Amino acid sequence: MGRIEAEVGVSVRTLHRYIPTKADIVWCPIDTSFQDLHERLRQIDTETGILEALATTLVDGFEEGREDTETTRARLRLIAATPELHARNSEPFEHWRRQIAQFLAHRLGAGEATWCR
Repeated sequence: MGRIEAEVGVSVRTLHRYIPTKADIVWCPIDTSFQDLHERLRQIDTETGILEALATTLVDGFEEGREDTETTRARLRLIAATPELHARNSEPFEHWRRQIAQFLAHRLGAGEATWCR
């Protein structure tokens, strides 16, 4: 955190206001990607089949938000090698599962109220 503080030019206190833990630095891009997924699913043409809509949305989202391969590999290695990071992995992906479940419920007519939130 000290290195980040020096690079950014802010105090540790300010840094921790925006990034409470080291884990947040690693997971932040994944934690926020579910919002993009929700928007993409919400905007996809209703005439597009469910599987095609999911495939298109997920692939496009990964392609557009893609960081360089070296950074992605470093992030994944760090997650795999750090118990604190590895233990937290289900939290971000739960957001993804929830977005996909809400999309499916909406498309199948079983949960429009939740989808529109």
